[in-house]
Formats: sequence, structure tokens, C-alpha cells
Amino acid sequence: MFVCLSDGRKEETSNYIESVTYHLHPTFKPNVIKVEKAPFLLSRIGWGYFEVEIEIVFKKSTGLLPKKMAHELKLKPEKGQC
Repeated sequence: MFVCLSDGRKEETSNYIESVTYHLHPTFKPNVIKVEKAPFLLSRIGWGYFEVEIEIVFKKSTGLLPKKMAHELKLKPEKGQC
């Protein structure tokens, strides 16, 4: 998963976002990962579904407070796959 602005440009996103911290299911080690470079991408291999808590810290120049949100992540094989 990743976090970016709606236009998807990495340069634009890095102008506004300082870091993104992902809180994964406790079975992932480590399960709290802070990403400090656009596009704030996190990639893991797993199976199942769980809620990922996300904290976005904006650059001080924006004047925005950190934003917490959640995303329901569903990892499962496609039909016909193992």
C-alpha cells in the first residue's frame, strides 16, 4: 500500500507529507513501520484481512496536524490461484 496526493506525483506528495506510519496486524514483524520517502510505499507478503492504521505527518510548512485513518486490507488469492 502507499499514500500519495490525488494527482499521484511523487514530487508533489513529498512537498506536503513528512512521513507515514503503518500499523499492521501483530503477526507481522515488525508491525509498525515508518516510511519517510514518497510515495510512502509499504510492501509485505501475507494472507488474510485486517485493518491497517495509518498516521500521516505533514510538513510543518503546511500547518496541518497529523491525520490518523484506517484502511481495511484484504489479502487473498484470486479465483483459481493457490
